[in-house]
Amino acid sequence: AEHPGEGLKPHGDADAPSRGPPGAQLIAVAAMETVPYILMQDRLSTGGSFILCDCNAVGFPIRYASAGFCELFGYTAAECKGRKCGELVAEPSIRARDVGLKELASHTGLSPEAAGKALGAITAYAAKECKAMMAHPTEITGFALVPNRAKNGKLKVVELAMVVCRHPNAGWLYTVGLQTDVSHEVPLRTLFGAAAEGRYAELVREQEPAMKARLRLLDLGGGVASQYLDVKATEMWETLMLDALGVEAKALSDVSSKFSTTDGASTEGSSSWEDSDTQSSHSFL
Repeated sequence: AEHPGEGLKPHGDADAPSRGPPGAQLIAVAAMETVPYILMQDRLSTGGSFILCDCNAVGFPIRYASAGFCELFGYTAAECKGRKCGELVAEPSIRARDVGLKELASHTGLSPEAAGKALGAITAYAAKECKAMMAHPTEITGFALVPNRAKNGKLKVVELAMVVCRHPNAGWLYTVGLQTDVSHEVPLRTLFGAAAEGRYAELVREQEPAMKARLRLLDLGGGVASQYLDVKATEMWETLMLDALGVEAKALSDVSSKFSTTDGASTEGSSSWEDSDTQSSHSFL
């Protein structure tokens, strides 16, 4: 299994203001002054996209969407914030905007019924990957090939890598999803044909070496990248605290570790991911 806790880190958003506490800002400034940081930022901004999702809240809502994610799917950061990824770009989005799945059928060469069944099988596989990732935080990288729909309606085959990270100061878990458009490597017809014929898992295994190679190029295990992502997570939680409490915490340590983003529910115990297979299939995915 991969060990993703060090990795999946950020992206070119240098124009975004830093809201973190003084300590987090110092980390960010120190990181930004290094050549590795600049190279890492450029790699993520030109070669992929990522989102930070809140695994303590129902449905894993998006708390931060990189510029690369917004460019890939045609949404603004404001349109992404607080939305479930599935409702934005994945199966729920596809079904909501293509009632009867006639458009999907025309793109995949399958009947609407067969296309719908294949779509469900793909989502179910990705959901299992996510549940395994949540069962072993910072140890397992979830991986799947999924059909995603951009805001303009264009369907893409996306390589989705998912990890859970633990904030070094607060100890809270947050999830990171990294998306790469691989439609040129795995056409939509190939993806759905494999799913319809029961060969989807085999297709994923065939694609996995390319995915791992891309992750290595992005240097996802680098310390600078991890620091940057932790800073973005700090800003994410500070914003939530400000919205919920009406005051700005001086540091994450000022807030009890039991503070949850789920409207008062404790973060202790199982994640909301484990509450429902249906929720897991149609929220983060």
